[in-house]
Amino acid sequence: DALAFEGGSMSLSAWFRVERFDKSWQAVVAKGEGNNWRTHRRSAEEGVAYAGGQGDTGTGPFGVNDGEWHHLVAMASPDLEIEEEGGPYGTALYVDGEFYAGLTTAPALAVNGLFVRIGENPAAADREFAGDMDDIALWERILTADEIAWLWNDGDGTPVISEPPPDTDGDGMPDYWEEKYGLNPNDPSDAALDCNE
Repeated sequence: DALAFEGGSMSLSAWFRVERFDKSWQAVVAKGEGNNWRTHRRSAEEGVAYAGGQGDTGTGPFGVNDGEWHHLVAMASPDLEIEEEGGPYGTALYVDGEFYAGLTTAPALAVNGLFVRIGENPAAADREFAGDMDDIALWERILTADEIAWLWNDGDGTPVISEPPPDTDGDGMPDYWEEKYGLNPNDPSDAALDCNE
């Protein structure tokens, strides 16, 4: 089941601009309901929320129904790896580079046999998003704080392919990847190691 991230972690990044909120639960990007994931207008509120393998995060401290471009990052981590004040979190939503909302319980993403939909929820009809979207990306892991800031870039945005994420030692492996696989982001010689031995 493509892009379900069953039992694992995930991150979604997207730029969006609301033209109008004219119905409840308008979907930005969605895989479905229940233990699937989705970003959406929450009920008839003026903000967005994220459900990533559990109930939704709720709406954060400010609305997005202002005709301006906004950036979101939605993440799910069954290992509660998302570190923010009040956490750790199992699901979290960032809007415009800031922590927006989250849940401190562990999510359990599941498959549902449906395709991801942009601007609609494949498991709940008539929830079309009225607005624009751009630069949508998915990862099978959570993003680091540096990556979220890099994608947001103080509102200017940074196309994902324009430059690589931080690589302190210049060995061609991003810092987040080296840390994930037990390498040293300050040691360029570890690029030559065969980690399969």
